[in-house]
Amino acid sequence: MLMHLLLLLVYRITAAEEKQVETEGFYCYGDGHLHTREPCRFFAIVIDAGSTGTRLQLYRFVHSTRSTGLPFHAEKESFYEVKPGLSSFFDRPLEASKSVQELIDIAMEIVPEELRGRTPIALKATAGLRLLPGDAAQRIMEEVDSVVRSSGFACIGNCVGILDGSDEGVFSWFTLNLLLARFYHDAAGNEADPTASRSAAAFDLGGGSTQVTYWPHSDAVFLSHPQSRHDIDFFQSHMHLYTHSYLGSGLQAARLNILQGESTDDDQNELTSPCFPHDFHLSKWEQGLKEWSVRGTADYSLTSCQETVKNFIKRSEIAKLKDLRGSSHLYLFSYFSDRAKQAGLVKEGETSKKVTVREWEDAARRACSVPSSSFSSDSPHWLVWQCLDFTYIHSLLKDGYGFDDDQIIIPVASINGMGVSWALGMAYSLVDEYHSQLALEDVDDVIEEEEEGDQRSTAVNATGVEIVDSLLTVISQKTTDVLQYFNIVS
Repeated sequence: MLMHLLLLLVYRITAAEEKQVETEGFYCYGDGHLHTREPCRFFAIVIDAGSTGTRLQLYRFVHSTRSTGLPFHAEKESFYEVKPGLSSFFDRPLEASKSVQELIDIAMEIVPEELRGRTPIALKATAGLRLLPGDAAQRIMEEVDSVVRSSGFACIGNCVGILDGSDEGVFSWFTLNLLLARFYHDAAGNEADPTASRSAAAFDLGGGSTQVTYWPHSDAVFLSHPQSRHDIDFFQSHMHLYTHSYLGSGLQAARLNILQGESTDDDQNELTSPCFPHDFHLSKWEQGLKEWSVRGTADYSLTSCQETVKNFIKRSEIAKLKDLRGSSHLYLFSYFSDRAKQAGLVKEGETSKKVTVREWEDAARRACSVPSSSFSSDSPHWLVWQCLDFTYIHSLLKDGYGFDDDQIIIPVASINGMGVSWALGMAYSLVDEYHSQLALEDVDDVIEEEEEGDQRSTAVNATGVEIVDSLLTVISQKTTDVLQYFNIVS
């Protein structure tokens, strides 16, 4: 019986592959299954609902026929963003869904019609919605969920939701190390051999939160930080990752928390700070569901700004990363890399440029001496914040994480044309989940044709895992590999 089932499934796959070669060629799907005879392509969609904007990150994957390395890899990323973020629609959830629909419409223009139902999609919100009070986030997500599920793309399980901070960190770490080829012992990616010593540490600075994730050389760090341990299995290796997310310490949220200090006055809407020139006035700044007025003070200077920033870092209880001191594999992205370019630490087009923590302080010193006359209505929106932003990043690295001034760090926005973010890591997980579901559906289809009623149930129960494993192997050995490799979120 088992052999008959296998032969029937082989026939189905072979016939489908022949049809696919005749009609599509470039793409993997002729009947919705992943075929591996020749390199072919498919898509996955991740919508990142961040605190400052909602981003479509659509990946085109190519399936590999190599016997080693990953069974597939992302070869192209399409990126689009709409602003503001979903949290800005806290009292207008229907408007939030309209902004998501804009991105879905773009995705439909990119993904061929015949592949849309076979393209997995997920929308995950991050710190912006995690910071919303009451049921505001839930009402927004209900509207958004309806739009995503009616899009025609493959929405599997909990495809719409709020991403936990630790998962955000782990997906980012996976993306970074995958793009850096740190999971292999050679540059060609011929053999998987992940080790803690070769892996890179990932530092992500978002708008609402900041994350740090790395693979410690030993488990000693978890004795004092057990809540920061996150176990994953990849390439048949079991890894104990350290990951921690600091909600409220993203760049946008930190600005407000620094300016407010320890004030608990809910009626307050006028803020002053030595991180701005004494004659500076920002009459309208929207943050934290309110409008604020921001003014500078007479003691405008790096020293005064550092004092207020350090107070916030202390209140945030950022954990020191002693076992990362002196490491040459610290990568910073998102707002870290954006501000590094704006500070002149990294030039446009430079990748993997090494800078020191001290250079961030030097950049802050320059920024905190800029007069208000340098600001105009035509200035970039971030320019008026540069003194505070650069000071905060320097203090986060030095006073928060405990790095010395000479510590080497590497700001990076993209690697090999792919943006460094949690979205790519999630896309790999989406592909894994989708193809594992297809594989199990094939098992059900074949058994349904070959067995009737109770006999079918008895046969499945009797053979158990053997039938499932064998059928998965026939469907695609590569897909079986994926099921073993991509258990990313424990």
